[in-house]
Amino acid sequence: MQRTLKNAEVKFKLDEEFDVTTSDDRKTKNVVSLDNGRLVQRQQWDDKETTIEREVVGDKLIVKCKMADVVAVRTYVKEA
Repeated sequence: MQRTLKNAEVKFKLDEEFDVTTSDDRKTKNVVSLDNGRLVQRQQWDDKETTIEREVVGDKLIVKCKMADVVAVRTYVKEA
């Protein structure tokens, strides 16, 4: 298996729909909103939807990705 990593930059305005082509080449419709200090991204493509929540807690960035009944959590820790 060979995998190529890509850098991506996405610019958006809160609560306005925008298009994103993901690293796996999905064409998605997205809306990002601010909810109690968390950035909440709703991403739709075909008949599917995922929600990505990003929240800073202390020196950590916690990212939760939800699709149907599956939840993945990544925690990033700020280095000193």
